[in-house]
Amino acid sequence: MISPEKEGGIITVGMVREIKKTVFFLPNEADKKVYIIKDGNKMNVQAQNALLKFFEEPPDSAVFFILTDKKESLLPTVVSRGRIITLHPSSKSEINAWLYEKFPRKDKGEIEYAASMAEGSPGKALSLLEKKQAEIKDDVFVFTSLMFGDSVSGVVYFFKLKKYDRNKAKEFLSAIITVTNDIIRAKQKFESFTLLPAEKAAGYAKKATETKLMNIANEAISAYEGISANGNINLILNFFALKVYSNLK
Repeated sequence: MISPEKEGGIITVGMVREIKKTVFFLPNEADKKVYIIKDGNKMNVQAQNALLKFFEEPPDSAVFFILTDKKESLLPTVVSRGRIITLHPSSKSEINAWLYEKFPRKDKGEIEYAASMAEGSPGKALSLLEKKQAEIKDDVFVFTSLMFGDSVSGVVYFFKLKKYDRNKAKEFLSAIITVTNDIIRAKQKFESFTLLPAEKAAGYAKKATETKLMNIANEAISAYEGISANGNINLILNFFALKVYSNLK
């Protein structure tokens, strides 16, 4: 298994070259050796080019799997040398049922939150529960209260004291998108929401137009994409906060 050495890190050319040291050795027991590159979208260009040297013509004794949720982050030459196997995301209800079965004593709110934020991945939902993402959830609720409170300027300073790694920043922005959608649903008189309590969603819905809410959601999506593309986390988050402020002031 090859993956980034630390959370939010990348797969370097040096890590790929380590594969080359063993790939042409025959396996000791099984017929084939299996190499799994997890988070393949986190390979930098140099690493992908190094991989190509043996990925396009691997020995008969080796099989490679490159796992990624962003195929477009891989070089076309890498994609063209492999066979694409698409795994479809699970529904929120399926993930909910699976988590309830696995964690019958877990708080219902924690399970609902993990299922909502999992983006169709049971593994991500499990990780969210096991890592106890209460801090991110609390941060999202505080940020939302600042957006629609008496002093919206507070959002500009929100990230000054925060130190998010790449994954936490993406989880925060994903939750903001979900919260914004909850508020839009409240404006449209829906009664069920993903993250916000009904009374909160209804209260916030009175304080912004649907257009402004859509603008905030779009800014969150842009920030998420920038961070996913290895952009500067602090710069992107602070720029996002400024965009939110300019939309709501």
